[in-house]
Amino acid sequence: MSETSRQNQTQTGTGSYTTTPAANTPDIERLRSQQFKADPSIGYRVGGALRRMKDQMTSPTGGYVTPQMRDAIGRSQERSLLESGSQAMREGQHDVNQQEYGRNATLAALTQPTSGTSSQSGTITGTTSQPLLGTIIGSAAGVGAAAL
Repeated sequence: MSETSRQNQTQTGTGSYTTTPAANTPDIERLRSQQFKADPSIGYRVGGALRRMKDQMTSPTGGYVTPQMRDAIGRSQERSLLESGSQAMREGQHDVNQQEYGRNATLAALTQPTSGTSSQSGTITGTTSQPLLGTIIGSAAGVGAAAL
């Protein structure tokens, strides 16, 4: 016949997790408020190129060109200049978008909260069993050893 003794144990713990917001410095505020713009001179450069192209068509020392041919050449060159100007505007806006993305990514890295301490909470409950005869013998051995 085997009897057992039981022992119950319960452990409980609690903890917390804290974060500290990053400091908002004047440099970060200045970076946050910075506005990027595409090159404003693109339109002026295209307009200047169009004016020079039209002036070139009325050269008094040039060869004879019919008015229809002059108009066709002028439209072709104007279309080419306007396409180049619009491409430069799109590239400028792309650069602005890239700069804003870089600024926002940098701000996100600079202003992310810093981690503090963390711990967990929970309860552990368990039961251990051991034969009663082993407990009695272990106790008797401890008492006998203490007597010596």
